[in-house]
Amino acid sequence: MRLTGIKYAALLGLLAAVPLAQGLPRGDLHGIQDRTTYDPRDAHQVDQFDHERVNRRTFWHQIDPRGTGKPGRLGDKPDDAPSVSPGRVGTDNPGSTSGGSVGKTPDSPPAFSDSNLENARSKGEGLQRDLEQALFNNKPDDGNTTPLVDSGYTVNRQVESPTDEKYLAEFPIDYKKDWASTDVVKGESGTIVKTIQDGDQGVLAVKESWNKDKDPNGVGWTTMVMDNWRTTAGTTEKIQGLKYMVRDNIQTIDTTDSKGVKLNTVNAMTTVFDKMKADTKKTLTLDPKSNNPDEIASFQLMAAQTHVARPVQLLKDYHNELGNLKITKLHLQDYNHESRDYQRNIIIEFGK
Repeated sequence: MRLTGIKYAALLGLLAAVPLAQGLPRGDLHGIQDRTTYDPRDAHQVDQFDHERVNRRTFWHQIDPRGTGKPGRLGDKPDDAPSVSPGRVGTDNPGSTSGGSVGKTPDSPPAFSDSNLENARSKGEGLQRDLEQALFNNKPDDGNTTPLVDSGYTVNRQVESPTDEKYLAEFPIDYKKDWASTDVVKGESGTIVKTIQDGDQGVLAVKESWNKDKDPNGVGWTTMVMDNWRTTAGTTEKIQGLKYMVRDNIQTIDTTDSKGVKLNTVNAMTTVFDKMKADTKKTLTLDPKSNNPDEIASFQLMAAQTHVARPVQLLKDYHNELGNLKITKLHLQDYNHESRDYQRNIIIEFGK
């Protein structure tokens, strides 16, 4: 059949339209067909297609060239990630490697509303931190190791039975056996320091202490007490086996440190019993590692007082010789204690 000119032209037009329809996406085709008739739905299809095409392209561009990592691995640490571990409880220094009791953060309210008590608490916290740093840094001992007799003192030693120490009945301490008594004097001073101790039990009780009044320029309390303990214990094993130090019959005495902080052990004990809402007829035990912030603050307040601060200093001055001991507990007994001893006592417990 012969094609006329009109039919031949129509056939060519159909053949040209087929590849055009197959080569364009549906959205683009509609854009051509609807040049004279606008349909909003067609515009939406064009936009949707373009958006999906861009997303497919940018996904592959965003893949980290280092790879996706092994299964279960979160990937490398960002360059700006913190390089220190979270701060430990008991320190003010984030990422600190040293221990200690729970400290007050700068933004937290003071543990005590009374400014002097709060200053004393801060002092006690600092003393504890100094001890921790000495242990952690393995510093040499600072204490004087010259025997007291070579420093001009007279040391009187005898056997004594601490039969009046019935307040120790709740502790694993035999106070009915004989202990060693050591009395340190100088010239006509009378007793400067008197201790009774038992090397086998690892216990030392300070019975008298008058360094400030009778020997202000002498070798100091820690040197005298350590000499008494060293001489009585005898061996390295027993020296490092010190478990308890007793401060008994504590009196109400006001002192002021070099920074103007007023200290009074009896007043501090009363404050602590009140803060802890403790029964004064029972022994109150304070743990420096407690999760109770009131207990931590109470421990720190007591650590600043003379009857505890001096033992802390002794642990620091002779930490190597004593085997790096710390205070693990403070046991406080009020005047009304059930032992009916009618005196205030502090039993300091040592350990690692």
